[in-house]
Amino acid sequence: MPRAIQIAAALLGAALFHGTAHAQADPFPGVTFIPITAEQAREVKRELRNAVLYVDVRSPKAAATSPGIIDAQVPFAEMPLSFENDINAALLSRGLYFTDPVIVIGSDGRQARLVSERLAEIGYSKILVVTDGFDRQPNARTARANP
Repeated sequence: MPRAIQIAAALLGAALFHGTAHAQADPFPGVTFIPITAEQAREVKRELRNAVLYVDVRSPKAAATSPGIIDAQVPFAEMPLSFENDINAALLSRGLYFTDPVIVIGSDGRQARLVSERLAEIGYSKILVVTDGFDRQPNARTARANP
């Protein structure tokens, strides 16, 4: 079974990923951080459809080329000014809650990780962090053109 499908199934069941997926001392107890690739993120989104929020945190100019599977574009540069309100509004407008999974992708894994930590601080509990981002994908143009 592909890892993305396992992740999707585990998120729906929630039992397999209780706790964290990273090895360091846990500053966010009860929060699940799952590192995934951009390709796995697309697979998870296809599998879970509307049960997951897919957030692009790149600049508006860079995000203009986002694949159609992105649910919300909330620029990392605006964090924390309107960031929390924009993410919360995107989540609630889809009938989702803080306990539902959120995929975060940026231009690189660093952006996604910083945003993910902020989401954990404000109460999100299932966060999929895209580690390679758009700019590090060898086939980024193809991925953008073919969601």
